[in-house]
Amino acid sequence: MMGQLLRIDGEWNAKLVGQMCCMDERDKVQKKTFTKWINQHLMKVRKHVNDLYEDLRDGHNLISLLEVLSGDTLPREKGRMRFHRLQNVQIALDYLKRRQVKLVNIRNDDITDGNPKLTLGLIWTIILHFQISDIHVTGESEDMSAKERLLLWTQQATEGYAGIQCENFTTCWRDGKLFNAIIHKYRYGICEGIFLNTYEMFFSLLNFEITF
Repeated sequence: MMGQLLRIDGEWNAKLVGQMCCMDERDKVQKKTFTKWINQHLMKVRKHVNDLYEDLRDGHNLISLLEVLSGDTLPREKGRMRFHRLQNVQIALDYLKRRQVKLVNIRNDDITDGNPKLTLGLIWTIILHFQISDIHVTGESEDMSAKERLLLWTQQATEGYAGIQCENFTTCWRDGKLFNAIIHKYRYGICEGIFLNTYEMFFSLLNFEITF
C-alpha cells in the first residue's frame, strides 16, 4: 500500500514538474514574440525593448508604443520615482479604456512591478485591439469580435486539408498541423507536405489565441 502511494506521489510530482516546465517554456516564447512585435513599432521612434518585464515598468515605452500605434500624443511624467512610473502606466491604461479596450484585472502597479503574466496580458490586449481588430474576412458578421473573425479566417485558410479542423485556438493547435497547413497554403514549399512537431510554434501562438 505504501509503495503504491509513493509511486502515485512520484508520478504526480513528475507530472507537476512537467506542467511547470511547459508553462515556463510557453512564457519564454510569448515574451520573445511580444518583444519582437513591440520593437517593430518602437523602432519608428528609435526606441527598443530588451527585457519586456523590465523595460515597460516606468511607462515610457508603453506610452510610446500607444503613440506609434494610434498616432495620438499622450502626456507623460518625467520623474523617475515610483509615483511617476505608476502615473505613466496609468496614463497608458486610461487611454486604452477611453478607446473601449477591456482590461481585465490589470492595474498600474502590476506593470510597474514587472508582473510577467499581467504584462503579457496587457500587450496581448493591445495587439488584439490595434492589429487583429483590423482583420476582415469573407462571410463575417458585424457583431463578430476580432477573435471570432480570426477563427473564421483560419477555418477558411485550412479548408480542404485532410484531417484538419479548426474549432478553437487551443486544443486544435497542439499537434502543430493547423499551423503548418497555414504556412503550406501561403508559403508553399516550406513544409513540403510534411507536418512537423511544432511545439515551439504552437506556443508562439502565445496561448492568448493569436497566430502571427
